Amino acid sequence: MTERTNTPGLTFDRDTHEYFYHGAPVVSVTQVLQDLHRTQYFGDNAANRGTLVHEAIRLHTQGNLIMDKVPEEARGYLSGYLSASSALGDGLPEQVVFCPQKRYCGTVDRLGEEWITDYKTGAPSWWHPYQTAAYEQAVGCKRKRRCLYLAKDGSYKFVVHKDSTDVLHFNAALDGMHLRRKYNVG
Repeated sequence: MTERTNTPGLTFDRDTHEYFYHGAPVVSVTQVLQDLHRTQYFGDNAANRGTLVHEAIRLHTQGNLIMDKVPEEARGYLSGYLSASSALGDGLPEQVVFCPQKRYCGTVDRLGEEWITDYKTGAPSWWHPYQTAAYEQAVGCKRKRRCLYLAKDGSYKFVVHKDSTDVLHFNAALDGMHLRRKYNVG
């Protein structure tokens, strides 16, 4: 299902998780991060769990969540999100962002005036700050950055990302990916 975004000419295909700018494909933050840690694979179970939880959160924020239809394996994580929701503050869910200077896109889980928040259903990882830094760069103005880690038992924790060099690391990974694609290496 292709969706229009707030950026003229930019579309997002939710089914394939692909972005297009005036019909041409645009690299995503996820693709850059996958390329960066291409030797590290988290498995289909982790990916499926994250997808299920994100979908439940999306339906909740739209007011369309039917709790009986939430898969059992996602319920604890959703409970953690619901417990954390008052601490999240203001923000719009699932905002597509585009960085025209670097030509990449991403979908921020929650974009507020103060915070960029990404939801995770696993443990903190070294690349998570690069992800939130990429979103901040694409938004184009300074925001605080963090991940909300949701656990199966319904608990949650916030981890704030403060390192100003995170965006430099993301940009280096993006540039490396573009070079490998240009010269068809790696």
